[in-house]
Order: sequence, then C-alpha cells, then structure tokens
Amino acid sequence: MVRAHSTLEFMPSILKKLNISQYLGKYWAGAEAMYSVIIVMTFTSTLRSISLVSVGLYSTVLYSALYCCIAWGLADGCFYAWEDAYNANTHKVLIEDSKLEEKKPVAVSMVKEELDDTIIGSIQENDREKLYDGIVGYLSKNKVKKESKSAFFRALPHYLLGTSVLAIGAGVIVLLPFLIIRGNLPLALRVSNVVGILALFAIGYYRASGNRLSQRLSSGMVSALLGIIIAVVTVLLGG
Repeated sequence: MVRAHSTLEFMPSILKKLNISQYLGKYWAGAEAMYSVIIVMTFTSTLRSISLVSVGLYSTVLYSALYCCIAWGLADGCFYAWEDAYNANTHKVLIEDSKLEEKKPVAVSMVKEELDDTIIGSIQENDREKLYDGIVGYLSKNKVKKESKSAFFRALPHYLLGTSVLAIGAGVIVLLPFLIIRGNLPLALRVSNVVGILALFAIGYYRASGNRLSQRLSSGMVSALLGIIIAVVTVLLGG
C-alpha cells in the first residue's frame, strides 16, 4: 500500500515543481488532465467498430486525438488567463470604490458576490454583512497596484504551460499503448482503456477533498466511473 500511495503522489509532486496547482488549483488541474483522458478514449473507441483499419486511418485517429489535446490545453490556458485579467480588473474597481463613501454600498455588493458562494456563505447573514463591511474597510486602506503589463499577458505563460503539460501529458499516457503494442489493435485498445481508467482513478485520488485514504479511494473510483460514462455517452452521440 505504501508503494501504491507513493506512485499516486507522483502527479502532485510534478504539479508543484511546475507551479501548475498554484495557478489552476487542485480541482481544475485534475479536471484538465481528466478531460484529455476522456478525449483520447473517445477518439480511440472509434477503432473498435472498424474490422480492418488501414495504417492511414489508424494514424489519423491517433494524431487527431493528440492534436485535440494540444488544442484543448492551449485554448484553456488562454481562457484561464482571460479570467485572471477579468478578476484583476474587478479587484481594481473594488478597491477604488471602497475609497469613496458613495460607492461603498457597491463595493460591499461586489465583495458579497465574490464570497457568498465560498465557505463564507455558511455564516449567518448578519455576521456576513459585518464581515463584508470590514473587508471593504480594509480594502479602502490599500493602494491599487500599477502593473507594468496587463494581467492577461502576465498570467498567460503560466496558464499555457500548466494546461498544455496536463492536457498533452494525460493524452500521451493513454496513447502510449498504441505506440508500444504494434500489430495488435484489439490488445492495444484494451490496454489503452485500462490505462485511461487508471489515469482517471489517479486524478480523482489526487484531487480528493479529504486526506483519509477511504476518501481518496472513493474520489478516485467516482472520477473513473464518471469519465467512463461521459466517454460512452459522447461516442453514442457521435462525438
């Protein structure tokens, strides 16, 4: 069990070295890898219904799956950076509004919108209002930071690196059996599916909300099951 645990902890160590979790968060870092696994499993599952696969078609399916993972990683990296820029601008406006007495109700409303759907939302409403008023008071003492470049371009390299590494890496792992097991497509497909399911389990294990082994195992099994269901539904819908 110790060996299995250390193997599953390999992903978090890589993410920490690349600072990916710092930018995406544990949940979304796992989601990026999970999406790529599902993408590849969806593409490769089409090979099952073809009795005789030509070399050209075989390569086209595998390359298409890989290219889709690359596109997914690049697109998501841009969207995360875009969201960062939006949030940075919102926070700038929030600090500016908190300094003006007539704009303080707007600032409180913005803080409420930001925090109501977090753990703060479980606090009693009256206490929340006091907390939000206090936050606006603290914000009014801060200065708006002047950045040398926009938040989008500042965050873009980090997000592109993170999402690309996760999306491409996860996709390649599921595609490897097709590169290693040549000349036996049914076997390669079965091994790839097993690798994909194990990858989904590892992702769920990694991003579990608790630290207990039972919680991590449960999260891993749920992630694997959901991933399989999504892949199957996508194939049935013609995706």
